[in-house]
Amino acid sequence: MNAKLVSWLRKPNLSILTSGVTTFTADRRIVVLHSAGADSWTLRISSTKLEDSGQYECQVNAEPKISHVVTLYITESHLRDSPYGPEGKYEGGDVIQASTSPTRAQILGPPVQTVPAGATITLTCEVRGVISGSVFWRHAGRPVSLRTATPSNAVGGVSVDTERNEKRATSRLTVSGVVASDSGEYTCSPESPAAVPASVTLEVLQGGGHSEAMQGDSVSRSTASASFSRKFYRLLSTLTVFLVLFHSNLSTNL
Repeated sequence: MNAKLVSWLRKPNLSILTSGVTTFTADRRIVVLHSAGADSWTLRISSTKLEDSGQYECQVNAEPKISHVVTLYITESHLRDSPYGPEGKYEGGDVIQASTSPTRAQILGPPVQTVPAGATITLTCEVRGVISGSVFWRHAGRPVSLRTATPSNAVGGVSVDTERNEKRATSRLTVSGVVASDSGEYTCSPESPAAVPASVTLEVLQGGGHSEAMQGDSVSRSTASASFSRKFYRLLSTLTVFLVLFHSNLSTNL
């Protein structure tokens, strides 16, 4: 959003929850997730409650003002009585056949992805099937930690943006200002029974990696060319000597 300020507000009283990376609400469950240089500003509410239901507005202090309202619905889970009678007979009415197709994740792109140090990369994970919980990202077997820019890495940051419904979810993991420690295996895991995760390997190329490879290739081609030239001149010299001897013998016979 360049230099524009992005804020999240709670309707209908338009109380400011966050503005920029600053949180104004006293509710510690609410934070904003943003990576320096990225265009996403994600409002995260942990341990949601029924009273969190309602409308939330995202505002950008542009001229004219840009805003977008989203509605959040929180549903309460209820434990149902057992559908079986005292003698173990099923008394629950219609039986619903559950799908046996497993929930499966897929990370778009090749299994090994390379990116130069300092660049930004987004890994997109698509999940199909029944999703009962969230979508988790892991790096080298550990949960991915969301981070913002630090003094040592002013443009670095990690953010996750997930869109989902009952049968499909798309989760995007964005790493900006990548460093060598960001290399390794990333796994996208749906929180569902018998879910099949997906993994991809990220390789961070340090400065000069491409030029060194090109230089090595150039040296190899130069060496091959020089070897061919030496063989050609040897053959030419041998042919010249043969022609001289042949001409000499021919003159003697005549």
